[in-house]
Amino acid sequence: MHYPPAFDEWCHELLCIRPEAYRSFQLAFGGRTERSFRQMRSSKPAFIQGIGAHTLDRAKEYLQDYGYPREGPLATGVDDTKLLESLQPYYDGDHKKWFLVGATGQPMLVANIDLLQSEINQARNLKATKLRLWTMSIPLPNVPPLILAASPISSKNTAVELAKMEEDLLRLLILSEENFNIISFGSDGTNVERDARRELIRSKFAHRVEYQIPHPVVGSPPILIELMKIGERTMASIQDSKHLRKTMRNNLFTGAKALVLGRHFICFQQIWDLASFEDSPIYVRDVKKLDRQDDRVAARLFAAPTLEYLIEHNSTNLGLIAYLFVFGEMVDAYQNRKISHLERIKMLLRAKFFKDIWKSFLKDAGYKTGRYFISSEADDIMDIVINGYLGLIYIHRDKLGKRFPLLVWIHGTEPNEHSFGFLRIMVPDFTMLDVLQLIPKLRVRLIAACKQKNIKADFQRSAAGYSHTYLDAEDADLHFLALFPTDEEISSTAKDAYEEAVMLWELLGYYPTSSSDDGPTSAMVEGGVQVSDEDCSDDEESDIDEGEPSDRQQLQDALDAAAAVQAHQLPSNQVDDTLDECGYAVASLNLVELQHM
Repeated sequence: MHYPPAFDEWCHELLCIRPEAYRSFQLAFGGRTERSFRQMRSSKPAFIQGIGAHTLDRAKEYLQDYGYPREGPLATGVDDTKLLESLQPYYDGDHKKWFLVGATGQPMLVANIDLLQSEINQARNLKATKLRLWTMSIPLPNVPPLILAASPISSKNTAVELAKMEEDLLRLLILSEENFNIISFGSDGTNVERDARRELIRSKFAHRVEYQIPHPVVGSPPILIELMKIGERTMASIQDSKHLRKTMRNNLFTGAKALVLGRHFICFQQIWDLASFEDSPIYVRDVKKLDRQDDRVAARLFAAPTLEYLIEHNSTNLGLIAYLFVFGEMVDAYQNRKISHLERIKMLLRAKFFKDIWKSFLKDAGYKTGRYFISSEADDIMDIVINGYLGLIYIHRDKLGKRFPLLVWIHGTEPNEHSFGFLRIMVPDFTMLDVLQLIPKLRVRLIAACKQKNIKADFQRSAAGYSHTYLDAEDADLHFLALFPTDEEISSTAKDAYEEAVMLWELLGYYPTSSSDDGPTSAMVEGGVQVSDEDCSDDEESDIDEGEPSDRQQLQDALDAAAAVQAHQLPSNQVDDTLDECGYAVASLNLVELQHM
């Protein structure tokens, strides 16, 4: 029986999202069977692990599916998440061969299936612990992201190793005949990821392109905006603004620092006191046993109602008010759908000048930045966020043949996190084989998420984890966001931003002179007690609950331990029986997971 394409597509989405609901719907209204949908998914080319010609084919098909011009700007992002350690056989129907997946690097060819156990034993030390996922996005409304490539990696990788992966991908996409116009490359804020982007420059694979904004203080070095040029394409390195907001929250919450701003200091106790009031705009759960990855918690802290409450009830603590205002506005420059690009530039440059003057104040007052300033990680991430947005402005204005609107909230790693979330909904502890088999279903779920209308993020929810809003562009005026400022307008806006930053510091009791902040803006004088940045960061390693391991993980660990013992001593019949029972249990759990694919 043939069904209308729109009905077929809707049924497929419902089946992928809620299988039980689709079964009830099918009984009443008809539709394809689950087996038929599985056959449809399996008829399409299988998702192949790693970076290669298949990656280029996926990118080409993505642009063709949406009729997007080759010269149109594209956003890419990369992120990692936890992977269940497991080596599993996988049959490649195209090559008619068996492979072993789950080890770092490329899948391992199994020359003889009868020797599978021997191959597994040899590769046991190569088990991957993390999934590295690359996405590509057409930065326009109502277009879902593409899962570009996926690769299993170890938990310890150097910046050089990660940069080599990115080099392989970008060489394929940009230096090939297709020459995709990638204008941004997003990643998370860990030290190794940030250094990996810089390694692309150090290795000479990419070349630095600079723009300059005159500093408002005469005689001070200009503000440098650095971009990467690969072949004919120019791109900006991007940090996720929501991650920055959580990082700034964590800097405020850490007990290792006392942030001093002029006559004021700010610390965790002040937020604790704020949450204790009955009419407080933030919740006790926002400060006590909080979920550090909850986007809504950080959003409430930096939101306008919190500032209004502080001004009304605790107006003497200008340090906390200034901190929340300046850095909250900085994130809003990325997330707001309505304001102009010039207003966004002012918000970002005001944060930059505020931070620069803060360093000057600490130096003049004799405070050690290692204890009384934000973490060096947060300092660097802020610079990348500012540089990334201004870089995208210059690329859109000067490097694109046609005028495209800049929807900056789409650039970054939120599509990657969204994909990880869907994967964990389908299989909470997924292996690399699970990922390869779930990609077709993940694509359906991303398309369905993109179609949702009028679904606004509920920032009153607590303990809700990530809040994905990058697909929400309902209030965006695309024509308005395609108007880009001139150099003169940017220079004038920089002066306004500097004046506002100075006025804020005067309210805090510090009066900067024209020579007090003329040093390198990225320099940070460290001294005194060395404080770890770990408590202040928004590390993506925390995206998965590290509590009790799952049943699947415990069984897999037990089997691995038993296999190691067997390699050194002869097993008894009782041990054999126990291992068989554990193996059956693992197989049963795997079958349960397969029912959801």
